[in-house]
Amino acid sequence: MNGHPSQDLAPPIAAAGGLEVEARAEVDTSAPFKSVREAVDHFGGSAAWSSHLVKRMFAPPKPKVTLDLAPQPAHLCPKFGALAKQSRSSCSARADLAARKGAQRQRKGDALCAQGIRVHKEVIADLKLKIQNEEAALFSISEEKTGQAGAPTAEPDQKQPENAEADVVMSGLADGRLQKNPAPSVLKKLEQAKANLHRTTSDLAAIRASVASLLNDIAKEEVSVQRSREKIQEAARAAEALALAEIKILLSNQASSAEDLHGADGVNLSLGEYSALAAKAQEADECSRMKIESAIAQVDEANRSESDSLRKLEEAQLQVEECKKALQEAQKRWMLPTRGRLQ
Repeated sequence: MNGHPSQDLAPPIAAAGGLEVEARAEVDTSAPFKSVREAVDHFGGSAAWSSHLVKRMFAPPKPKVTLDLAPQPAHLCPKFGALAKQSRSSCSARADLAARKGAQRQRKGDALCAQGIRVHKEVIADLKLKIQNEEAALFSISEEKTGQAGAPTAEPDQKQPENAEADVVMSGLADGRLQKNPAPSVLKKLEQAKANLHRTTSDLAAIRASVASLLNDIAKEEVSVQRSREKIQEAARAAEALALAEIKILLSNQASSAEDLHGADGVNLSLGEYSALAAKAQEADECSRMKIESAIAQVDEANRSESDSLRKLEEAQLQVEECKKALQEAQKRWMLPTRGRLQ
C-alpha cells in the first residue's frame, strides 16, 4: 500500500473439504501524515490544546490490515464480506467520533472567543464612560477657571486659590480611577490633563502677579505726577509773586528817583551819588532777572519730570495690555485641547 512493499503475516488457512486458501495481510510502514497541517485537518481542524490529541498524534502507527479482494471460492465469500463490512463500519465510527470531537472542540473555542469578545466590549464601554466623565469634569473646571479669570485687573490684592482647588479635584479623580483599575491610556490622559492644568494655573498666577506689580507702579507714577504738578504750580506761583514784587520795587524806585530829580530845587546829586544809585538799580534789576530765570528753570524741570512720569505711565499701561493679551492666549491654549477631546 502507498507504493511500499508488503509483508505476508498469516499462513494459509485450511478450509473445509481439504481446500487451502491463502490469506494475506499488508502492513503500512509509511508515515501517518506528511505534514502537521494534514494531521490537524485529519483530526477535525485546529482547536484548543489537548494532551490526548498530542498523545494520539505522536503514538506509533498501528498496522493496517487489508484484505485481498481477489476472487475467492464461493463458500468463503460470506466470511470475507462480513469482515470487510465490520472493518468499514469501525473506520466510519472512528471517523464520526473524531468529527464529533473536533466539532465539540470548535464549539468550545467559539464559546470562549465569544466570551472574551463580550468581556473586551464591556471593558471598552467602561473605559469610554470613564473618559467621558473625566472630560466633563475637566470642562467644568475650565469653565470655572475662565469665569474666575474674567477680570484679573479689578481686584489685584485678592488671592484666588485655583491651584488648591485644581489639586483637590484632580487628586479626587485620580484616586477614584485608580480604585477602579483603569487602563494605562486613561491614566496617561489624566496625568497629561493634570500637568496642563497646573501649567496653566501657574501661568495665570505669574501673569496676575505681574499685573499687580504694574498696577502698583502705575499708582506710584500717578502719585509722583500729582506731586510734580503741585510743585510746578507752587513754583509758578512763587515765580509770579517774586516777579511782581521785583516789578513793584523797580517801579517804586524809578518813581522815587524821578520825583527826586524833578522835585525840589534844593536837592542836588553829584555824579558819584547818581552813579551809585544807578548801580544799585541795575544790581536789583539783575537780581530780579536771575530769580525769574531760576523760577523758570524750576518750572521747566517740573514740566520735564511730569512728561517723564506720563511716559512711564503710558509704558505701564502698555505692559498691562500685553499681560492681558498673554492671559487670554494662555486661556485659549488651555481650552483648545479640552474642546478637541470633547469633540
